[in-house]
Amino acid sequence: MGLGGFEIIRKLISYLIVLIRVLEYLQFIKCLLSYLAVPMLRLAGFSAAGPVAGTLASWIHATFYRRRVRPNSFFAMAQRMAMRGV
Repeated sequence: MGLGGFEIIRKLISYLIVLIRVLEYLQFIKCLLSYLAVPMLRLAGFSAAGPVAGTLASWIHATFYRRRVRPNSFFAMAQRMAMRGV
């Protein structure tokens, strides 16, 4: 392997280090958002027992979902996060 090969390996390693740092940053953002999500959902009216009457959550439920909330909808995901605590 010539000197050029070592330069390629050095560049690849530096790119991998940058990628690892970006992934660590994204993991930090994910953790931060998960810690902020539950309090924000509670403020919006999502509780462990379901949407609280007279809140944004109950308005969203009544306006957009009426009778049926689909399992993978935004509302179901938000309610699941509020019930589990993340």
